[in-house]
Amino acid sequence: MKNKLTRILVFMLVGMVLGVLICSILITFGYFSAYDSNPDSHTVKLLSIEIYELHKDNVGEYSGTPDHENMIFIGIVFGIMTLFIGELMYLKKFNK
Repeated sequence: MKNKLTRILVFMLVGMVLGVLICSILITFGYFSAYDSNPDSHTVKLLSIEIYELHKDNVGEYSGTPDHENMIFIGIVFGIMTLFIGELMYLKKFNK
């Protein structure tokens, strides 16, 4: 990728998708954990950042409420981390 803007956008997009993927995996494990331990409510966290809140209804099923601000923050952080790592790899590869 020779165009710098394209490279930056691709790295940011990959990082955000990675953040979404990690959040969805953690939410899935949160449901498994809630059904195993059977509490009235369960909070899914990533590094102490709350991303999803599960509540049990009258039937015993769990329904969840996402914390959009924290999920967006996680996506941006992963995007920035991917951008830095990608740029370092690009500079190392082409500045020999």
